[in-house]
Amino acid sequence: MATHWGQIGERFIDDVAILDVPGGPISLSDNHRRLLAAIHQLIGRGWLKILLNLRDVQYMDSEGLQEIVEGYKATKDSGGMLKLCGVAHGIPALLKETKIDRVISAFDSEGAALRSFSGSA
Repeated sequence: MATHWGQIGERFIDDVAILDVPGGPISLSDNHRRLLAAIHQLIGRGWLKILLNLRDVQYMDSEGLQEIVEGYKATKDSGGMLKLCGVAHGIPALLKETKIDRVISAFDSEGAALRSFSGSA
């Protein structure tokens, strides 16, 4: 089955791991939980500050949102934190509608998100 995603990019700035999610929809069924797997791999390698850069994501369905929530929970259960940046298109409304925005911090820019990690325990 062809996927809408390209490769998930991985970068590191200080003690923050950044996953650059490529354009296209985030959908559990289309992408075989690749985002969640990438989050688990980072946690397994000891990265506890994880930033999902969603700048290029144009659509997210409920299954994709569930995948992000599961990644947030896994990170939190490991003593870390997961945040979002570059949230655009209809995704901010989805986060607000589902009240996920009350749990997972989302920032307009990568810089603002990175600064928020430095103020975190």
